Amino acid sequence: MQNTPSDGKHSRLHIASIFWGVLCLFLILSCAGRHSYPADLAMADTLCRTNPDSAVAYVKSISKKYASSSNPYDRNYYQLLTVKAANNVYKPIKDSTIFRVMDFYEKANDTEKLCQTYYYVGKHFVQENDAPQALQYFQKALDLTDENTPLSFLSCIYSQTGSLFLYQEMYDDALTMYKKSYSCDSLLRDTVNMLYSMQDIATIYNFKKDYCKCLDFLNTAHRLSKGLGNNILRNSISQSLAICYFDIKDYSKAKSYMMETLKNLEDGVKSSAYSLAIDIYSKETKLDSVFYFSKKLMECGTVYSKQKAASALCEFYNCKNDSKTALLYLKESVTLQDSINRINAVSTIGKMHFAYNYNKQEKENIKMAAEAKENRYVCFISILLFLFIFTLYIYKRGIAKKQYLQISLSNERLKNLVVET
Repeated sequence: MQNTPSDGKHSRLHIASIFWGVLCLFLILSCAGRHSYPADLAMADTLCRTNPDSAVAYVKSISKKYASSSNPYDRNYYQLLTVKAANNVYKPIKDSTIFRVMDFYEKANDTEKLCQTYYYVGKHFVQENDAPQALQYFQKALDLTDENTPLSFLSCIYSQTGSLFLYQEMYDDALTMYKKSYSCDSLLRDTVNMLYSMQDIATIYNFKKDYCKCLDFLNTAHRLSKGLGNNILRNSISQSLAICYFDIKDYSKAKSYMMETLKNLEDGVKSSAYSLAIDIYSKETKLDSVFYFSKKLMECGTVYSKQKAASALCEFYNCKNDSKTALLYLKESVTLQDSINRINAVSTIGKMHFAYNYNKQEKENIKMAAEAKENRYVCFISILLFLFIFTLYIYKRGIAKKQYLQISLSNERLKNLVVET
């Protein structure tokens, strides 16, 4: 059957419609990847970085507009900001919001938001004391970073990863991460975070019993903190100095820095400050001071410091021949020690789990590196073999061509001789 011109026209129109449909779909997907977020969401993100307390209030104020938005990009960005704001004021959201956001951004074409999401998923697992999962998501966040990633965000990832390694007593790995965090803060000239990073690095050196380097970092940090007017940071550094001097048995300097900390004591460091005071006054055998700080510690301390305080009070009342009160504090001390043993058991399992996963990952990395190295060798040998065969082929072809020319010349001469004959 013969095709008419109208059939060809319809065929061309059909092909054109398919082409334009595919092009439109491509443009839609491209535009989705470059979604332009509203100004108030960008404002909330800025507040999360600059003023976390205001960010929480601002995010709540725009919840009606974005919490149930029909636009999935705006809705998920808003949910990410709620998690971000809550984390920045140390009141993390403990529901599944961040996992829903992660599911969305893993499918969407927005690497920057996915990188942030992985970081906050890691923070979620830190709150759950699941170190292996937390480290996995921090590493995923690091894998998505590039030259456009803000240094302040990189510093946070390195610092959080360093803290996980410190918790697992993997001091060399922790030190590497804390130094990377410090490098980011230095490039930003962010003095406050530089001092926190220096304190973290000094903590690692203290655990490694490298007290000279520990004191170098802490003394420098203490000197720089004087002009900042940040009492919380300065008291924290003073307390670290007191602990370091106590560890090297320089009790007079330890007491001096401890007194500096006690002058402007914040709630967050009371437990550790009172615990250190008990240790120092015990060395000086000043029982009244030990009694005073032990009573303070029983009111506000952690389970660890309360156990120390209960033991100190038991000893104090024994010295005063008050066996009844001493027995009460002895019972309290035993009860608290049981709680500590349970906590330590869970912590030990967590460390073992982390170590197993980390070692497993390291083995996989080593195996992959070995396979990559082997593949490079195979590739290199294959290239050499190909070059050798190609050279041999050229050489053989050259010889064959030369022989062919010689035979051709011989044939010409024979023809000429036949003609002459």
